[in-house]
Amino acid sequence: QAKVLEDEPKSNEKNSVHKNRFQKSSDKTCTAAGLLTSVKEQCLFCNSNDHGAMDCDSKITLAQKKEILKSKGCCFRCTKSNHNSRFCRVNVSCAKCKAKHATSMCDPDYKKKSATVTESTKNDASSSKFESTNLLANGCLGKIIYLQTACAQIITNSGLPKSFLRMVIDGGSHLTFIKECVSRKHNLPVIGTHKISIMPFGKSERAPARLCRKVSLTLKSEYINDEVTINAIEVPEICFDSLSAPSLKEPLIHEFSINYRLADLCDSNVNVHHGISLLIGSDFYWKIVTNNTKKITEDLMAIETKFGWTIHGVGSGHFNEYAFSVGINVANILHVQCELDCETVGNGLENFWTLETIGINNDNVTDKSHTKHFLDENITFENDRYCVA
Repeated sequence: QAKVLEDEPKSNEKNSVHKNRFQKSSDKTCTAAGLLTSVKEQCLFCNSNDHGAMDCDSKITLAQKKEILKSKGCCFRCTKSNHNSRFCRVNVSCAKCKAKHATSMCDPDYKKKSATVTESTKNDASSSKFESTNLLANGCLGKIIYLQTACAQIITNSGLPKSFLRMVIDGGSHLTFIKECVSRKHNLPVIGTHKISIMPFGKSERAPARLCRKVSLTLKSEYINDEVTINAIEVPEICFDSLSAPSLKEPLIHEFSINYRLADLCDSNVNVHHGISLLIGSDFYWKIVTNNTKKITEDLMAIETKFGWTIHGVGSGHFNEYAFSVGINVANILHVQCELDCETVGNGLENFWTLETIGINNDNVTDKSHTKHFLDENITFENDRYCVA
């Protein structure tokens, strides 16, 4: 029995050794990671290892790059080897012009050429003499949409006569803007600068950012002596449209103006800057607009401001002020470029006065072949006389 007990530890040791061997062998996995080496692509144009030929910004010309690619049997489009641009299937896009080629292969004169063509086309169009057709258009604008426009006096120390400006109150704008010419004319104090990129609707590319001056101005209502001081950023233009002021010829607005003072109703004797000179954004919106509103119609609201009541919404427009009769000059210009020889041009010009070209045929002109065919088929000579079949 003691011998049996001695044999059991030995057998346990053999089992543990076998398990350890199995565990060690199971931990070892076959891999080819040691065979993997990273190869940096060398630039074909400047022999740099930091970038490939697709992203090279060396100063060599495009013609020199094409010669290098041609000597090495590479594609002009993607700069890869073993194929040419005709059979290139690499999905690549230029970072400069968005065309389907590598950025390093972009033609720097491409935009300049297109700009030159556009400029020359404009010059040709402006210098061309053409006849115009005079038309007379009559109609009615129908309904008119009113934005929140107001008129206020500018309080400055410039010594200029008392002047007013028109503004549009727009809660959709982040900041407040003023026309640069108005700000410079009144010598408004500069309180800082603001870097801004102006991009109007319809533009696909953002305009480059510009550093604009921020000025301080004080506005005063023409009805009361309350003054409002705001900050605005100078911009070249606020709005190219003059934005119609509420018209008293519209019955509903006229009835409302009897009991309430309209903000955009300046006296004809005062000096008012042309067009919209100021845009009130969200930064000073609630410093000017109060909480009082009046509903004129379902689509027309009156909103109170410190300069008076502004009209916002769709008006009826049923009054004679918006009926119009205007003369219009319409010019149709067709610009065609073609290359033809003299013989082709002569044949083409001849068709202008050939009536058959537009389907008008001369009935008096007889076709000899048709007449001969008719005589041969229908007239025979029998018994010393002609017979008609």
